[in-house]
Amino acid sequence: MDDYLQPVAGSYCVRRGGFGIETETVWSATTRTDVSIVATPRDRVPDDVDPIGVDALPDEAELAERIAREAIADDRVRRRRDRRQNYDLLVESLESARGDADEYYLTVDDAPVALDITSDSVDITDAQESAWYYVDELVVRRTEDEEIAPEDGDVVECLIDD
Repeated sequence: MDDYLQPVAGSYCVRRGGFGIETETVWSATTRTDVSIVATPRDRVPDDVDPIGVDALPDEAELAERIAREAIADDRVRRRRDRRQNYDLLVESLESARGDADEYYLTVDDAPVALDITSDSVDITDAQESAWYYVDELVVRRTEDEEIAPEDGDVVECLIDD
């Protein structure tokens, strides 16, 4: 899983004997590393498509190369699912060989093969969150609502002076 937590903004100011702190956080998570490919040998490539030879494919397309070679060698449709292959990197590397029907065309020793590639995963979400904190010698308060003053936010922590 590809995820990160990144603070992108922050500020503070003194408010009624304490500090007011504003934070903004952006996070993202994705699981687009689960791909299915159906490779179908073809008699010809559509006129408007410039196929890519499998020997010219980048490392990100190793799965496409392997299944295309198998489909041509066996002269039949081959299917494969790989839970480690990154969908975005794969289709980006094949974009120049994309046909109208969302098939990608490769050649193996001049024999054409069409690939139907689907992602079997979904993006989780990108989100952005802002929060305001009020901190004084006794309490930490937090709110995510711009209309609520930080000193009136929910109590997050009570500070005890020993």
